[in-house]
Amino acid sequence: MKKTITIILLMLVIPTIVFSEVIRKDKKYPDGRIKEAVFYSESREIARIIYDKNGNASRRIGRIPDGVVREYYESEQPKVEMNYKKGKRKDKDIDKSYYVSDNLKSEEYLKDGKLDGIGKQSYKNGELKADENYKSEEQEGLAKLYYKNGELLKGKN
Repeated sequence: MKKTITIILLMLVIPTIVFSEVIRKDKKYPDGRIKEAVFYSESREIARIIYDKNGNASRRIGRIPDGVVREYYESEQPKVEMNYKKGKRKDKDIDKSYYVSDNLKSEEYLKDGKLDGIGKQSYKNGELKADENYKSEEQEGLAKLYYKNGELLKGKN
């Protein structure tokens, strides 16, 4: 009987621990730059990154679990999704940001913390705004820019 109860409890507790969402909330300097990034899981602070006025991480407290970390608008709509591994933004991955309307705002590929690969931006109405390729944070090759109605403004199809 004890063994059965233990197994049932483990089946209930483990998914909660493994699948609990990690949320990031930023505190900013008056000029808008990030002062602190605070990470929460189940409403408890689990980690904090403190930035200096130049935007460099100067101190890390706690542990950020590997996986997707999300930021939300005050309206509880998704704002940003980013991946972390070993306490840092995961390289060779996609970061996504959203408008308050829940439409995709941007989708960017990162390598070594810099834009590297296809970057896409959208208008608030969901139509594609730009489709660009980056290499080490620099735009590379042909960029496609679009009007709000989805028609090509500049570039080639």
